[in-house]
Amino acid sequence: MIYKVIGKYKELKNLLSKKGHIITYILLITLYVVCLVHQSSAQSNISVDTTLRKILAQHGNKLTGMEVAVVQHGKVLYSKGFGYSDRASKMLCTDATMMEVASLSKAMVGLAIARLVEMDLCTLDSPINKMLPFAVVNPYALAEAITLRHVVTHTSGIHDAPQFFIHTMQYTDYKDPDIPLTNFVANFLSPTGKWYSKHSFNKRGAKPYPVDYSNLNAALAALVVEYLTGISFEQFTQQHIFNKAGMQHTGWFFKQLTGKHLAQKYMANGLRLRHYTIRSYPSSTLYTTATDISKLLCMLTAQNNNTAFGNGSTLSLVCDDRNNMYEYGIFWKRYGKAYGSTGMNLGIDARLRINPRSGTGYVIMFNQTLNKRNTRLRNAVAEYLDGVGR
Repeated sequence: MIYKVIGKYKELKNLLSKKGHIITYILLITLYVVCLVHQSSAQSNISVDTTLRKILAQHGNKLTGMEVAVVQHGKVLYSKGFGYSDRASKMLCTDATMMEVASLSKAMVGLAIARLVEMDLCTLDSPINKMLPFAVVNPYALAEAITLRHVVTHTSGIHDAPQFFIHTMQYTDYKDPDIPLTNFVANFLSPTGKWYSKHSFNKRGAKPYPVDYSNLNAALAALVVEYLTGISFEQFTQQHIFNKAGMQHTGWFFKQLTGKHLAQKYMANGLRLRHYTIRSYPSSTLYTTATDISKLLCMLTAQNNNTAFGNGSTLSLVCDDRNNMYEYGIFWKRYGKAYGSTGMNLGIDARLRINPRSGTGYVIMFNQTLNKRNTRLRNAVAEYLDGVGR
């Protein structure tokens, strides 16, 4: 198309020399720029695909399934799936295959809290106990007020003790959590809870360093969303994040996946896993696709300052680490110049990154626990994608 435009230059030059053809000139320039943008986008797509295939070949291409999406300034540069979503049936993995993304889910909790701040429903420095149906107090720091910022930066003093992992996992195929989120969290953090223990808190209390990464922090933040809005965390994220981004293949529960293809999960040795669930679901059990995540990344990196989410501050909020005082913004961790989230669990490996300066972002998703070889492959893919758009 671009060559046809250039080929018409002499003919159009004569037209433009006549008074009154300034509109034609503007249209020509606009068409020319659009052609350049499409050509550049196509070249970027080819370049990313070629490089990823080389990386796969170099590392033996032994993975089960992988999805990748790359965006820049609100535009998708690349989106594709590799391998299989189901080995037994040889069903191919595409960028529209639903996968569970483990702790990458916390990025959505961060966005939900950012939306609360934008809606003036809370501030990050408000005491957490003003936003909960029960009180949370560190028994090792009774006089200390835990704030929402402490929770979203993993500096609250709340700790995932061994009993948390015992009670949070449900090894029942395709079954949603069997206990309400409020009850589950209260059982650990309220003194009247049946699983309450001092081991769910550390002795340092709420301090900026060191970070004590905790799934309970994410679940507690999700409860704040429910308490302040009067609707479930699942409903809030659906209305205020997924729907706004056009994420039609993203959800928290199996009941939402009816009629949609969910990738099977595998251990590193190829053993197929049952579709377990996690009671603290906001921390770990988001189901999504590379295509849907790319839509979200486009909203967050758009040069129109992200007006679709409200007042344009969402990305700035989730990445606000107080000038490196914290390792995290709002559940979005700092990785050099980028921010994002990483998820790993049985049969799952996922990585999301956004570089606010370059306006680029990407997601990588696997439906398999990674062995050493595939970990090197994942790292090579991530290292390459970190440089795209710089």
